[in-house]
Order: sequence, then structure tokens, then C-alpha cells
Amino acid sequence: MTAVDRTVADQTGAGNGHFLSAEARGQDADALRRVTSGALWSGASTLLLKLANLVLMAVVVRLVTPREFGVFAVAFTVHAVVTSMSELGVVSVLQRGDTDPDKLAPTVATVSLVSAATVATGMYLLAAPLATALGADEAAPAIRVMALAVLMVGVFAVPGAMLARDFQQNRIFRANLVAFVPSSALLLVLASAGEGALAFAWSRVLGQLVVGVVMALSADKRYGFGFDRGVLRFVLGVGLPLAGANLVGYTLLNIDYAFIGRLLGPVELGVYVLAFNVANWSMSLLNAMINGVAVPMFSRLRHDPAALARALWRAHQAVAVIGWPIAALSAASAGPLIETVYGRTWIAAAPVLAVLAPYGVLAVHALLYSNVLVGGAAHARMLLYVQLIWLATLIPAMWLGVQWEGVMGAAVAHVVVIVLVVAPTYLIAVRRMSGVSSSGVIRTVVPIACAAVLAAGADWLVAEQLTSPWSRLLSGLAVGCMVYLLLVARLAQTVLPDSENGTLGRLSTGLRRILELADLPRSALMHSVVRRNSNKQQPHLSNSEG
Repeated sequence: MTAVDRTVADQTGAGNGHFLSAEARGQDADALRRVTSGALWSGASTLLLKLANLVLMAVVVRLVTPREFGVFAVAFTVHAVVTSMSELGVVSVLQRGDTDPDKLAPTVATVSLVSAATVATGMYLLAAPLATALGADEAAPAIRVMALAVLMVGVFAVPGAMLARDFQQNRIFRANLVAFVPSSALLLVLASAGEGALAFAWSRVLGQLVVGVVMALSADKRYGFGFDRGVLRFVLGVGLPLAGANLVGYTLLNIDYAFIGRLLGPVELGVYVLAFNVANWSMSLLNAMINGVAVPMFSRLRHDPAALARALWRAHQAVAVIGWPIAALSAASAGPLIETVYGRTWIAAAPVLAVLAPYGVLAVHALLYSNVLVGGAAHARMLLYVQLIWLATLIPAMWLGVQWEGVMGAAVAHVVVIVLVVAPTYLIAVRRMSGVSSSGVIRTVVPIACAAVLAAGADWLVAEQLTSPWSRLLSGLAVGCMVYLLLVARLAQTVLPDSENGTLGRLSTGLRRILELADLPRSALMHSVVRRNSNKQQPHLSNSEG
């Protein structure tokens, strides 16, 4: 029995090597190239879609009120929590690179559909009491509409999992790009007609439908429905603990919405949600990269602790290089950013954003560790325990924070809990389950975070000298970005993969050249210092030789 077989047997109560792929028993020489390609496609596509959504939201928030936005946030909170358990975690089994999809996919498709349909029906029937419990009775119609999106999670679960498994992020990007146009058009039309929260709800349903159809058509192999009791025991043994962890995780992400909506009302919730969304730009950008490739990658390296440690270190390094400047500059430019992009109506979100900004990138680092527990250590139960500790700590902290200082208190509670409780817990869990130490990760991330803080300071100093929101935002960001690039340009070059053919190769080469140019001033300064020191030592050396 292999190490993977033993791990599966521990989790399901039986030996299940029968469900492992041939690839899991050998070495996948091509895995690293496909991981790199998948990560780049995820990053580039998410960045493009995030910019498009930024423009879209800048228009839409001028068509709706903070109250309407808060009402939709209540519906979205219910949708997010329910979706986390809609397919019982069984889809993650297909995403793992060490399982055999031909044996598992038909049963996974059946379980996903039945489970999602059951959960969606419950969400539809309980829409009114759920909306009342969250402090926004008018959210009930939007919750009922969002139940359709939950159903679609089960319908299209297998095609999405297979594309992620094979690192086909370019096809996932195509699906999201195709869906963006009709869903955005519907959102603008309905928002202009005064539909408020329902505009967001119907737009999301249409977008998810289009994404699912395109992914299903893009999959190399299509699977029908089937049922096998042995497979059912296996996928539920692996999936249910992960579904529990996902439920706790999504509750964590939305518990602040529940408290604020219940205690402060939808207007305050709308302001907070906008600030939270901006604070999580780094998280939304990097989540797709991580969720798309991390579990398949870490599962392939499970047998090699040294390789797993290197992969984790490189992943954290890449997250830090991208995520920390986004967080730091968002905090420094919070006021002009909110006013310029979303309008003066939403300026109350600026101080909340300034506090919440670090949470976004810290949550991405936590996400990496959660993927190690699932893929690199095959211990979804340990992930569930970590998430429960997080939730048990956050609930009282969030209640005290909201009671103490409203939405600002909620923001402070998030940051304090993730720094003092969540990060140390993940470090201990990963060390215990996989044997991977995080000391190298910490030594890498801390200097990058410090460079981002210095860049944010430069941003703030420049912005304070100006008055126009546009000029403060653009000038501050320009200076902050230049300072950051000067400090980390050489390190950032090591994050980029080696050049490859095609679009990704040209993108990687272009970014590398930009970073090389940014590193020229620092290199010239270091060369000057070294030459000056050498000239000072030359007479001494000559005298010694004489």
C-alpha cells in the first residue's frame, strides 16, 4: 500500500488505492510546467476580469443606494454559505491529481446534483426567515433567485473540476469571459430599471449558467451520471470533512455581514461590503490562481516533503510579491480610491478599507496553508479543526467589535483574529501534518511586507500634498509603485517562471524586462558603492604588498 493509499484508508476506513490514478503511483514530469501555465492563466484572467468588474461596479454603485447594495449582501451571504456545502465536498476528490476520474466522476456528478438540488430547495423555502434573521426582510426575493445559482453548482460541478485538475485555466478564463458580457449587460439594465438587489441576483444566475455551459462544452471528456456504493463511501469519506471546513470557512467570510446586517441594518452593511470587497482585491486576484492549481500541485508532491516545502515557499513568495503591495497601497490611498472610483456617496467606506486592507493578503496566505492540508497532507479534518478554532474566536471578537465601534470594530476584529490566532494555528497544523516548516516562508514574506509598507508611506506622503481625489490617487499610486519596484524588483524576477512559447511566454518575458529596468537604479547604486570601497582599499593593498 502506498503512502497515498494509507492516507485515504485512514480517512475512509478502508484501503482505496483502487481509486488512485496511475499518475499518482509514478512521477509526473510535466506537472511543474502545467502548474506554472495554469497559475499564469488564472492570474492573468482574474486580473483582466477584476479590472472589468471594477469598471462595472463603478457604474452600478451610482445606480443603486447603499441600502440596496446591503440588501443584496444579505442574499449573497446566504448564497455563499449554502454553496459551500452544496456538493458535499466530493468535487475536490476529482481535482486531486492522485485519483482516477473515470472511476469517480459519474458518482460524483450524481452526488453533486442531488445534494445541490436539495440544498437549493431548502434555501428557496427558507428565504423569508433567513432574510429576517439577517436584518433585511426585503432580501427574501433575491435569496430565492440565488437558489438557482446554488442548483447550478451541482449541475456543472464535474466539468469545472476536470478543467481545474488538468490545469486548463485558459478554458476556465474563456468561460468567465464569455459569461461576463451578458451578465454585466443584464445587471446594468435591471439596476437602471430600479430593481436593486434583484439586479445583482439575476445577473449572477445568468453568469453562472453561461460559465457552466461553456466549461461543459470545453471539457476534453464528458461524464454522465452513475452510482457506485464503493465510490460513494470513498468520495464522502474525503469530501465531507472538506465540506464541513468549507462551510466553516464561508461562515467565517460572512459572519461579519450577519452581525452588521442584524445589529446595524442594510445601509451600514452596504458601506462595509464595499470596503471589504476592495480590501479583498488581492484575495480575489490570487484565490483563482491558488484554488485552480494548489490542490493538484500539492497532491502530486505529497510523497516528497522537501519538494512540498519548496513549492509552499515559492507559492508564499509569489503571493507576497503580488498581494502585499495591493493591500498596503489600498490602505494608503483609501480615501481618494473610494471617492474617485465609487463616488462621494460611499466615502464612509474609506476608513474601514484602511483597516481591512491587510486582511485580504493575510487570508490568501491562510488559503495556501489550507490547500497544503487538503492536497499536500490529505488531512481535510485538520483543516476543519483550524477553521473551527478561527470561527470560535471570531464570533465573540466580531460581536464585541460591532458593539464597540460599528463597522470599524468589525474590521479591527478580522485583522486581530487572523494575526494572533489563525496564522499561528495554521503554522502548527501544517508542521504537524506534513512535516513542513514555515520558517523560510516567514523570512521571505516579512521583508516583502516591509517594502510594501514603505511604498505605502511614500504613497500617503505624496497624496497629502494634493487636493483633487484623482490627482491624489494617481500620483500617490505612481510613487508608491515605483518605490516598491525599486525595493523588490530583483526578488520579483525570481517569482516569474522561465519563458515558454505562446502568449504566456511573451507575458512572462515582458514582465521580466520591466522588472530588470526597475532594478537598474538599485544595481547602479550597489555597483557604485562596491567600486568606491574597492578604490579606498587599493592603496592599503599596495602598501601591504610593498
